[in-house]
Amino acid sequence: MLLATPASAQEAPDCKGLVARFEALIDLYYAEGVKAVETEDPGPAMDRARKAAIAGQAEATIRMVGIGIVLRGRPAAFTIDMVRQVCTYADRNGHPLHIVSCAYFNALNPLGDKTGKRRLVEIEIERYALRRGAVPMGASGAPERFDADIALLKACLPRA
Repeated sequence: MLLATPASAQEAPDCKGLVARFEALIDLYYAEGVKAVETEDPGPAMDRARKAAIAGQAEATIRMVGIGIVLRGRPAAFTIDMVRQVCTYADRNGHPLHIVSCAYFNALNPLGDKTGKRRLVEIEIERYALRRGAVPMGASGAPERFDADIALLKACLPRA
């Protein structure tokens, strides 16, 4: 993990809270997936979300990821494909939920080079600052909802 141990307990952010914040982000995807499959079968729901995503609706990409999570049956089970999908959407449509989720995937990844992972998180933090508020939000909420997630990531990344 990329979690830092802050120098002073008085100024220490709750870096253990990263996991809980990350799970809350994934819950947003899952909730969209559940809503999508409540009204139609998963196959047609996925097709509808895919068509809307291709038409440029950023919120549809959230449904697509959410439907995949619902189909796996466990919101806590993340595949490499899911991580790649979310990070690709972060790059392509700049949706704040995707950007913040991708940053958390990178920060909490126990594998890989610490410096490289830190740089990936920093890229997503920069992307968030550039894209914040640029994408209309739907069910996932206003960009301000993610400000605290980004602030905690910044505070908990180890210094180079």
